[in-house]
Amino acid sequence: MQPLAWPRRNLQARFPELHDRIELIETDGSLRELGEQQFDVMISKDSFEHYDDPESFVSVLTRFLAPGGSFAVGFGPLWKGPTGGHIDFMTSVPWAHLMFDEATIMAERRRFRPAENARSFSEVRGGLNKMTLARFESIMSASGLRPAYFATNVSSNPVVRVMDVASRVPPLREYFTANVYSVWQKPAAS
Repeated sequence: MQPLAWPRRNLQARFPELHDRIELIETDGSLRELGEQQFDVMISKDSFEHYDDPESFVSVLTRFLAPGGSFAVGFGPLWKGPTGGHIDFMTSVPWAHLMFDEATIMAERRRFRPAENARSFSEVRGGLNKMTLARFESIMSASGLRPAYFATNVSSNPVVRVMDVASRVPPLREYFTANVYSVWQKPAAS
């Protein structure tokens, strides 16, 4: 897992009223800094497709989730969706990241973001793990958490609404799912 770097001064400047209610920790992703703490609610927003090893990430997080606690996950785009490679800033061609090989896409991406100098999707700023809907569902199914809420293509955007209809055809599901919003619960202690 890649540690998140968000300078404290940015947090304090943006949310001064929360300054003394939020504690930021720096971690290598193991979260050992949390010790034995347990949390009732954990949130992963717009980041699941960026974790180096999402399977390990979920395994680590669930250790810190209190029995009966909730883990909310919302993210997109999914890898096989029209903009899955986060390439909409450089092309309006849907699924271009699936039509061309990675070297070609990365060469084109460097034209738009030369300072990044990425040679693979995992090397782009923030990294991309090529998260598919099936992989996400598999990770969460193996986590021991139970789904309390699960929705895809959550948007009022007319294109996403059309995608939602197309995603109901099983062979098209992966290619026409733009995002996932879900809540997973840890079973209460017995």
